[in-house]
Amino acid sequence: MATFLWPGFQDNMRVLRWIVERSTGKGRAHEGPLGWYPEKEDLDWSGLEFDRPVNGTS
Repeated sequence: MATFLWPGFQDNMRVLRWIVERSTGKGRAHEGPLGWYPEKEDLDWSGLEFDRPVNGTS
């Protein structure tokens, strides 16, 4: 994994990648009360560890 200048940049890249995929027609989005958002499976979660399932899924 690449080393970035500030902490958290890799996490921001996950969302930026979804935005680019969405704008090119490759990504999915789901409408909610605050606008369009990705579901868990729409983002790249590789390299992250969770103690418990996110959103009740594993």
